[in-house]
Amino acid sequence: MGKTSDPPPDDPDLRAERALDRLEATIRVAFALVQADRPLDLTGLDEEAGRACAYVLDCAPATGRRLAARLHRLLGDVEALLAAVQRRSPSPCRPR
Repeated sequence: MGKTSDPPPDDPDLRAERALDRLEATIRVAFALVQADRPLDLTGLDEEAGRACAYVLDCAPATGRRLAARLHRLLGDVEALLAAVQRRSPSPCRPR
């Protein structure tokens, strides 16, 4: 996943917002690749998501509550992406 620079560390709210923006963009691109039956490399998505969660924890309480709702929506998006990937690719554990 592409890296962009983080906002200054003295603005944790903005840093968290931007991290969530990047995560949403990554998930949108991944969906588009799955729908186009193109190769998909999600290496680093777990680190990107973890970093976004950590940034949300650094926010002011009101911002953190607002961004927690956004994280919850992103979890649903990731679960939908996983389901789409599983529909596209048979599990190596299942007989063909």
